Amino acid sequence: MIEHFYTSDSLKIRYMSSPQEQSSNRVLIWFSGIAGALGSKAKPSGFFESLNIDSIIWVDEKAPFSWGNNIDIKELCETLMPLTKNKELLFFGNSMGGFLAILLSKYLKPTKVITMNPQYSVHSDIVLEKRWSDFISVITQFKYKDLSNSFIPNTDYAIMFGVDDQDEMHFKLFNNYEYLPNVQIIKFLDYKTKLGNPAHQAGIYLNNRGIFRPVIANFYNSKPLKEIFIKNSVRCTGVKH
Repeated sequence: MIEHFYTSDSLKIRYMSSPQEQSSNRVLIWFSGIAGALGSKAKPSGFFESLNIDSIIWVDEKAPFSWGNNIDIKELCETLMPLTKNKELLFFGNSMGGFLAILLSKYLKPTKVITMNPQYSVHSDIVLEKRWSDFISVITQFKYKDLSNSFIPNTDYAIMFGVDDQDEMHFKLFNNYEYLPNVQIIKFLDYKTKLGNPAHQAGIYLNNRGIFRPVIANFYNSKPLKEIFIKNSVRCTGVKH
C-alpha cells in the first residue's frame, strides 16, 4: 500500500514498505518527471523481491516544475532521513526526475543511479530546450544550471536515451562524462522518434521489450547490462559492462 509521507509547496513524497517479512538495508528512491510521469509501466510491487529492497520512496516535484530550483535540498534530505538513515540508496529518475536523481546523488550518496531521458540542463545559456518552456520561463532563479558538478566517484550511473532530436543535445552534453569509469551513457539505436511520437520514454521501451525489470535489477545488483542487451538483440552504444 502506498502511503503519503510529506507534502510542501514544491514536493510530494510517498512510500511503500516491502510486503515481505525479511528485512533489507536497501531503499529505492524514484524521482518522477513532469506531472508525476514515472517512466515505466512496471508495477512497483514486483521490485521488492528482485531488488531485495525494504521500501520504495516516490519524490515528485509539484508544479510549477523547476528541475530542483524551487526545492530546498537540505530540507529534502532531512525530511527523507527517517526513511533512509543507515540504508543503501538506489535512485531511479525519469526525464526531469532523471535530472533530480543525478543532482541529488551528491547530497544523498546513493550507490546506484539509473535515469531515463534526463535533461542535462534547461538553462538557455546551455541548451535551447523548448518542450517545457511554460515551466522553464517562470524559473526565477537557477540554483542548479546544469549537472556538471553532480557526478561522484562512489556512485555508479547508467543514463539511458533513445534516438530523438530533442534529447540529442542532452545526450551529447552527458557524453562529455563517458570517460568516467562509473558513468555509462547508453543510447538505444532502435528506439527512435516516429510519426510525432518522441523517443523520450526509454523505460517504457525496455518494458515493451520485456527487459525493464531485469535491466534495473542487474544494474542495482552490480551485474552486467551487456549480456541482457545482447541476449535480447537490443542494439545500443555506451554500455561498458
